[in-house]
Amino acid sequence: GHTSVVTSVAVAGDKVVTGSMDSTVKIWNLYSGKLLATLKNTSWVMSVAIKDNKIIAGLSNHTANIWDINTNQLLHTLEIDGESTKNKQDYDVIIPMVITSNEVLIGSDLDSGIVMRWDIDTNT
Repeated sequence: GHTSVVTSVAVAGDKVVTGSMDSTVKIWNLYSGKLLATLKNTSWVMSVAIKDNKIIAGLSNHTANIWDINTNQLLHTLEIDGESTKNKQDYDVIIPMVITSNEVLIGSDLDSGIVMRWDIDTNT
């Protein structure tokens, strides 16, 4: 399992995705409980979401990583609020996500108040 606090869980089909302050996203089989993959990120994972074949991991350094759930490849990294904080660990970062039909709304920390819209199909 994880080596630190689990911060988020998402379920889609037969897969469970967990995010943790150990900076990993883990993919599990819902029925067997078997660990399928571990995805290493650059910072604490504060939230996870699943849309189609993509995992969106909101990180404590104001970025979000987009992973392919089938190949475990990193597809894209979004810089959420333009801050250069890639090596910073923020305790106050809360990155909730809402998924609509083809886009993800990602919120930044409590201080900035930024909400970013990302189109899953066009990567914009």
